[in-house]
Amino acid sequence: MPVMDGLAATRELRRRTGPASAVPIVALTANAFSSDREVSFQAGMNDFLCKPVTAETLQGVLRRWLPLHFLAEPVHAAVVEPVPGASAGDSTELQEDLRAIHQSQAELTALLDEESAKKVLEIIKDDWPKQMKLAQAKLESLDLYGVSRSAHYLAGSAVQVGAKTLAKRCKELEAVAGGKNQQSTAQLLAILGHRIRELLAAL
Repeated sequence: MPVMDGLAATRELRRRTGPASAVPIVALTANAFSSDREVSFQAGMNDFLCKPVTAETLQGVLRRWLPLHFLAEPVHAAVVEPVPGASAGDSTELQEDLRAIHQSQAELTALLDEESAKKVLEIIKDDWPKQMKLAQAKLESLDLYGVSRSAHYLAGSAVQVGAKTLAKRCKELEAVAGGKNQQSTAQLLAILGHRIRELLAAL
């Protein structure tokens, strides 16, 4: 691009406030190295595509991100009410996400190979705890916008592997943190951390 590349443009958008700062951004590159993927995500991009891109691949990415950005259900007041610890509902959500992830892994194995499917799990096992640690640090520094961005990233990552229930919880945290409710943000962040640890331990 004439003035800035995609990484610079993404960083500039993420620095801004308002709806434009949260627009989904997908990297499109001829490079398939993990380092390129990491640089893209660090810049604030939501997803990563390698050339050549097929219509099916593009359609999958659009389905993954457009509903989250434009069609996300509003978060009602009940979301910020006190939430108890582990419950039967938590267990049900965990099992739903586990089944969905295993199904996603089976589909990826059939489409590519088992090694590629395993790499996806390795990425989230490494990445999700880092994102939670970052979100906790943002909370401690009273940067609720930073918490909201981490929750947004985690929601997209969860959708990518099929964990839609976890993604919904991430979107709830994103909305609450974006509303500058510090107490409810801290509460939901702690619950989300517990659920992510349980899910990763079960994989």
